[in-house]
Amino acid sequence: MLKKGAVFVQTGDKFDNNYVKNHLQEVSNILSQNEGFSVSVIEDKNASFGLNMSKDFSGASIVDGQITVTAGKATLGNPIDQTVSSNGNASNTAHEFAHAAGVPHIFDENSKVTNTPDNINNMMNSNENDIPNMRSSGGTEVKQGQTDTMINTINASQSRLNSLEEQKKQ
Repeated sequence: MLKKGAVFVQTGDKFDNNYVKNHLQEVSNILSQNEGFSVSVIEDKNASFGLNMSKDFSGASIVDGQITVTAGKATLGNPIDQTVSSNGNASNTAHEFAHAAGVPHIFDENSKVTNTPDNINNMMNSNENDIPNMRSSGGTEVKQGQTDTMINTINASQSRLNSLEEQKKQ
C-alpha cells in the first residue's frame, strides 16, 4: 500500500530546500520499513499537515530530577490537519509523524511494543521513558504492529482528508 503524504514545511532560516527534500526522503524510508506500507512524504505549500523544523526543541521537562529536552511534538492520532514540530533530525520527525498516525511511545500502556531492552532502538522510544536504562531517542526500528496502527489511523482519516480537499476546491 503506497501512501503519499503531503506536508507544508516551515524551517525558518535553518535548512535549505535540498536539506528538506533529503530529510523527507529519509523520514519516508524510516516509516516504510515494514511490509504493506510504503510512504512517500513530499513538500506541498498547500498541504493541511505541517512540519515545523524552525526550532531546536519544543520544550523541556524534568524526569527523575534530570532535565529532558523534547525534540518534537505531535497530537496523537491526527494525520490530517496539524503542524508537528521536529528539531530537523529524520528519526525525530519520523517519531512525530508516527504519533500523528496514532502510534504511542513504547512505554505508554496502549503500546503494542513492549518496553524492554529488545526495543530500546524502537522509533517510539524516547528519553522520557520511565525506566532509566531504557531512555533512548533516535531509534529507527519499527514493528509491524506499529505500521498496522499507522495504516489503520490513516485509512480511518481518509474521508476527513477528502472533505478538506473538497473544501479547498470550492
